[in-house]
Amino acid sequence: MAQTDTTYRGSVHIQCDYRITELMEQHRKANLGKQIQGYRLQLYSGDRAAAFELKANFIKQFPDVPCYVVYETPDFKTQVGNYRTALDAEADMQLIWPVFKTAFVVAAKIDLPELTLYLNKQ
Repeated sequence: MAQTDTTYRGSVHIQCDYRITELMEQHRKANLGKQIQGYRLQLYSGDRAAAFELKANFIKQFPDVPCYVVYETPDFKTQVGNYRTALDAEADMQLIWPVFKTAFVVAAKIDLPELTLYLNKQ
């Protein structure tokens, strides 16, 4: 059975008044670093040293997937990805699970993807 890539990446070019561009940039800056409810894959929960060691190993094997160590009393948790839906998280888990057998989907606060503006000013 052939596997189909369902990741769609593209760009939209908008021609607009410069004031709209300025408002969008202000909105982007105001929301920079904010998080929303979503999902991540959790690889580990336990002591600090092991959590950071696992993070280093994960980054070597999957450099394009963001990896975090989160502290939730009393454990450090190694979590990866920023997924808006559990289904998105499950899709990446199919790639990660063969290497990291302890991975499972958890609800978590996630980072918003970077908004890149390519606007033509008039």
